[in-house]
Amino acid sequence: MNKSQSTGMYIILAIMVLAFVSMLFNGPATNTQELSYSKFLEMAKNGEIKSVDIDKEYLIAIPVNQPKEQQTEESQKSVSPLLAPQKVGELHYKVLIPTGADVVERLEALNNLEITAKKPSESSQWLGAIGGLILPLL
Repeated sequence: MNKSQSTGMYIILAIMVLAFVSMLFNGPATNTQELSYSKFLEMAKNGEIKSVDIDKEYLIAIPVNQPKEQQTEESQKSVSPLLAPQKVGELHYKVLIPTGADVVERLEALNNLEITAKKPSESSQWLGAIGGLILPLL
């Protein structure tokens, strides 16, 4: 192996280590849990949901009460940054929309609920079409 190849390997290794360390200290960005449609409606009626993003097949609901940092007894005694309180990502609920459900009308009837509709991504459609054309060429 010549010198430029080994330098490239060290650069790639350094990038991987930095990415790993960054993941340790940043924690998860979001924590997504599946939720049934009926449980979601119950929570929305009780005022436990802050906002809802409506997609084609799913609702993404953000609850009012978000989880706090988790800290174990060992990490309370330790000074090590690796055992510090773990950051918990923002909690999101993913809800499958039943066929024929009048979701928007039900949500509009509730007060204090922010509703956002999302436009389906066209980039994934283009990537699928391009991938379907490139694969046979390869």
